[in-house]
This record gives sequence, structure tokens and C-alpha cells, in this order.
Amino acid sequence: MGALAPGLAPAGLLDSVTGRGHCIDAPVRSTSLLQRLARFGAGSMKSFCPSCHRTLAAADLAQCPRCARRRPARFGWPRDRLLDQVVAEGRYTIEGRIGAGGFAVVYKLGTEPDATPLAMKVLNTRFSRNKDIQQRFWREITALRQLQHPNIVACHAAGILETGQPYMVLDFIDGHSLRDVVQPDRDLPARALDVHRAVRLGVQIATALAAAHRQSVLHRDLNPNNILISADAEGNEIARIIDFGVAKILGKNTLDQITRRIVGTPEFMAPEQFAPGQRLDPRLDLWQLGAVLYFILTGETPYTAPRTPVDLLRNQLQMQERKDKSGPQPSERRPLLGEHPLLDELVGQLLSTSPELRPDSSQAVAERLRAIAETTAGADLPRAPRHLTPPAGPWFCPNCQACVHDPEHLACVACDTARPTGGWPGDPMLGESLLQGRLVLLSRLHAGRFGVVYHAFDREVGAERAFKHISNYGRIPQVKELFGGEGWMTRLLDLKHPNVVRYHEIGLLPESGYPFMVLEHLDEPNLDTLTWPPAAGFPVLRDPIDVVRTALQMASALEFIHDQGMFHHNLSPDSVVLSSEDPHTPRPRIVGLSNAPILEATALVQTLDIYQRPEYLAPEQFDLDIPSKAALDVYQLGSVIHFMLTGWPPYPGHPLDPRKIANSYQVSQMQLANRHTLGPRPSHRIPALRLWRDLDELVGQMLSTSVELRPSSMTDVTTRLAAILHASTQPTYMTFEISPEELIPVNADPDDPSG
Repeated sequence: MGALAPGLAPAGLLDSVTGRGHCIDAPVRSTSLLQRLARFGAGSMKSFCPSCHRTLAAADLAQCPRCARRRPARFGWPRDRLLDQVVAEGRYTIEGRIGAGGFAVVYKLGTEPDATPLAMKVLNTRFSRNKDIQQRFWREITALRQLQHPNIVACHAAGILETGQPYMVLDFIDGHSLRDVVQPDRDLPARALDVHRAVRLGVQIATALAAAHRQSVLHRDLNPNNILISADAEGNEIARIIDFGVAKILGKNTLDQITRRIVGTPEFMAPEQFAPGQRLDPRLDLWQLGAVLYFILTGETPYTAPRTPVDLLRNQLQMQERKDKSGPQPSERRPLLGEHPLLDELVGQLLSTSPELRPDSSQAVAERLRAIAETTAGADLPRAPRHLTPPAGPWFCPNCQACVHDPEHLACVACDTARPTGGWPGDPMLGESLLQGRLVLLSRLHAGRFGVVYHAFDREVGAERAFKHISNYGRIPQVKELFGGEGWMTRLLDLKHPNVVRYHEIGLLPESGYPFMVLEHLDEPNLDTLTWPPAAGFPVLRDPIDVVRTALQMASALEFIHDQGMFHHNLSPDSVVLSSEDPHTPRPRIVGLSNAPILEATALVQTLDIYQRPEYLAPEQFDLDIPSKAALDVYQLGSVIHFMLTGWPPYPGHPLDPRKIANSYQVSQMQLANRHTLGPRPSHRIPALRLWRDLDELVGQMLSTSVELRPSSMTDVTTRLAAILHASTQPTYMTFEISPEELIPVNADPDDPSG
């Protein structure tokens, strides 16, 4: 066996780790790194994707076939000399990369079909001569050598590669880090785990720590990134602790128990880790265990993650304020967790600033968690029917909002949208159980300016619901005031009208404090999807009689809303859902009544961009001067009727696509309109609608730029629509359809001048 380079590894370590003398002929210091790397040859370097670490078949691929990331423009795909190589004198074949950290790369090793899957952790090339980093690497090997536990990753062998890089052979864990389980998308808030699931994982982690502490090994960097979650053959979750790189092995020497420098992950570091010179004992790991439990129960860390020295100092002061009492309890962040007082108290004790107030040992913590697990088991409410099951993951299609059950899918099954370059976006709310576990979120229905609307199932009543999560502006005090207690929004619960969506529950989520609404689930299309896109580039003309029937019901609903002292102010085809109970008598349902109060409470009503459909705004909304709220709804209803009759809004800002409206263009059109005349009539676009004189005139009055020329109230609109509907049943009225050349009566001969 060749001599080890001085300082690379403790004497005798490699033989004792492998048990089979798997120590390769280590390079001596006189051999340069370039000479050792040259043994593999430049032509053997394989390209890989820096996002998902997949090995690429060719260096000129335009994008990664797994995650769809595009090839970096400047330097191309990165390359790795070890990929597909046989290393350690032929003992291991490196199949592919699993991941990479700051100091090391983890590879998957090729094994026999029935053999235990293995992984190899290799120190990064640039640290091959860094003594401090190498000592940390060998310290991890030494710690793992002493530990044999089902919840701690096992080290099977260690050595030095031909390139001079130290390595260790570990169990291959086919799973995800606990951080990825709780927060799959770093751009979105973390999702707290179910209490029973969190406790069961906590038992395993505490048991693993107990085994390490019995061998006098402290982890010192326990955090969600260093805990891997996988499943056994029966589908049960298994938690395994990894990365003992900063572990401390306590010896008889008192100096071994003194911390000399600050190491760890700041938001998961115990208070004593910030002060060099403090004595170390297993209670340090207990604080970190408490921080992990707090994170998976609430989705947040006990103290704000420090990003600057000022943040770090603030956290220190907050810790000192709790020096002689319990640490942060999960119920302080999620009041609902107060229903589990034993768990709440235990986490608070683990997070005590003073080590003396923490539990005596990790074994005692494991026993307490086992007892708590028995009280939380079986507390789940009945599950949703089989056809209403929660999604397999948090991923969704940004185009149609449909759930994506496999992040590897290259296209959405529902709308065939290609996977985005950065992968499918994730929503931590998907699959979440809210309101004491009663409401489970199944899928996303719509994402708007204020938040997301979900398809949900209410386990208590066994019915489908829509759940509106006001996330974008939910932290604003004025908005929270609307939803809390006897806030304005609670008045929506009293709106019971056949043409208004039913509101079942309104309030603030106890878990996060965000406003929410539980509504009737309407699984039908809105007016916009029924009449758009137009066939062959022409608007779809609905039967005017159906339009009048639909408009009369909408006017009746708005009249009822006005009688309750409420208004809509954001009415558009998007906010009218048509039920399919009877295709001959469509039943419109008005939604979106919560938008106007939020706009006013946040002063966003002064920002026209907040409206998703500005082409349906009334002129006074552009002037930011609303003399009559009722007259505003009258105008917007007129806009919707105009759209139903012609397929176009009153002032389409773009000649090819009425959705592409330029606000300045619409404002100029309105300003040019005479304030003492009627607004645009439907017959201006479809001349044959002049036959519906009363309807044509009513819509023109409703769309008047001048408030004084509009109908005096929604009651007036309802009365006139009812009269038009009654008259339309007479045989003198005709039904029309649109054609590319002209409007032709349905049963007429186009070649007959008489029509």
C-alpha cells in the first residue's frame, strides 16, 4: 500500500472503516493534481445538468430531458470527470450525480440488482489540499464509523481516489430532504406537516440522536436539509440523519467539550453555539431537534433566519429574553396546535435558551414523543371520496392550474403546456388540511390578483367547496380587519339569492393569519369561456332571448345585493358563472363580491392595473371619482350584456383581440364620447340588433359616459329587462346567427332579396 500524503487521513482509519483493506494506493505529495486528473483523460468527461444533476448523453443538447433547463449560453453544460468511471481500483462504477454541496459531490454507484444501493460522497477537487476541510471530511467518517442505527446513514467504506480526492461509500437513500418535503418550492412558503406525521418523524430523529449520544457523538448541525425522508417496502416513512461533517466526538479531556469556533446553520443553531468557549453536551442537539420540530409543525423557524449581522444580533437578544423560561412554542405561530398541549410544551422546553431547562436526554424526548404519537393517531376526519383525492405533490400547470402528478412530466396532461424551463411550479397549499383538518385542498382552480381559489372537500359535511386564500394582500391590517370578527366580509354570509354564489365561511386562518373564504363550488364555465374565442375570427352571437333571460337574472341578483348595502364594482364575463341545470334556461351565478372591499381597504382602487378586465370598467373608475356606486354596477352590467350580444366589450382597445386593451386608448375613447349622449349600442357592431330596439336602447343608456343618463337604479334595469323578455315571446321577434359576410336570419334564403 502506498503512503498517505501527510495530514490527509488519521492513521489506520481507512483499514478500520472498510474492514476489507479497501484503501487504495494513495497519491504522494510530489504528484501534482493535474497529473492525477490526467489519468482519466479529457475525452472521458461527461456533461451534466446543473439543476437536476442528470448525466447528459451529448454536450450539445439544447435542454435537459429531465428538467427542461436550457443549456447555459456562455460555457455550455458543466462537465464531471468522474461520471461513468470505474474508480477505487475497479471496485466502484459511478453511474451519475445525485447532488452537490459546498464541499462535496454525491454520486450514485452501480451495484448488482439484488445488492444494497450505494452512494459515494467525494470531496470537491478544489479542497483536496485544504487541511481544515479534509479534517472535517475524515471527522464525518470517524463519527459514522461509530454509529450503526436504522435512522442514521451508514458508512460502508472510505478511501482516496486516484485523483487524490477522499471519498466515503454510504447508503443510497431514494428520497427527499425534510426541507424539500416541507418546502418543495423555495419561492413559496413552507407547508406544515400533519401533527401525527410530524410526531412520528420526530420519534425517529430523537431515537437516532440517542444512539449518537450514547457513543459521545454530537451532530451540531441538525437541520431539515440534513434529514432524508424515504419509504420502506410497506410505504412507511423513514427519517435518516446525514452529514456529520461538523460533528463533535466528546472525549475524557475537558477541552474536547469546549466549542472553539462557530459552526452550523444559523437559523437552527442553539444559543450556546454562538459563544465560543461554551461547554458542549447533548442538550445542544436537543435544541436543534426542537427547532426542526417547530419548523415541520409551523412551516417557519423559531427565530427569523438571519441574513445580516443585525438579524443575528436581534435573534440573540430574543433568545436572551427567554433565558429563564420556555422557548417559542408552535402554538404561538399556529394557534390550532394549542389543541396538543403536550407537544406544544415539549417543543417549548427543547427550545429553551438555558440548557438546564431542556429535557435530560434525547432518549427521554423520544419516549415523550411516542406517548404523544398515541394521542394524535386516528384523529383524522373521514377522507374525501376516491374521485376527490388530494394531489400526489405540490406541482401544478401555470397555464390551466391543473395538478401535475409527476414533476418529470414534459407536458401538462390537461392542456398540453410544455414544462417550464425551471420545472413545474409548486404550491405548498395543495393537499393541505385546514380548519382543524376539516377542509382538504384538492387542486387549484384560479389564480388572481388577491390570491388563489382552490377546489376543496369539506369532510365534516361531505361536500365539495371552493376555498379562496387571500395571500397577496392578506398581511395588510385593513384587509385582515375586513375578515376578522364582525368585519365587513361576514355580511356576505347573509347573501342568499339563487343567482349569487353561496358563502359558507369567512375568517382568518388560525395557522397563518391569512384571510380566507369557503364558497359554494361551481363546476361550470363562466360567460367568457362560453363566448370566446369567436369561431373563424368572428364574435359568437348568442340568441338575444337567452341574453335577455340571463341579463334579467343578473340584474335581479345585483338589485338584491344593492338592497343589502353592497356593490360589485368588478363585474365582467369572468365573474358570471353559468350553471348547466337546464341548457334552455341558463342560470347565471355572480362571483367575486369580495374584490371591491379589498380594493378600497388597500387603496388599490386607485391603481387600474389591479383590475384583471379593465375593458369593463366604468368611466368614473378611470377618473377615480365615483359619484354613485349603484350606477357603476349598472354600467358594468351593460358592458357584460354588450359582450353577450356582440362578443366584444363596449370599447375594445385592440382591433384583433378585445382582451388586449390599452387603458389610455379606452380612456381617450370615453373622453371623446359626448357626456350628454348614450353609450355604444350593440347595434353599432351588429346592425341587425336594431330589430331589438328596446334592448339596444337600454344597453346604450347603461353604457352612457354620463351617470345621469343611465337608468336610475338596478331596479329600473330589472323592470325594463322583464318587459323586453315578455315582448320577445311574441312571434314578431327573430333569432339570428352570425356569418362571415353578414347577419342572416336563421331560416332565410340568402339569395332571396325578400329575406
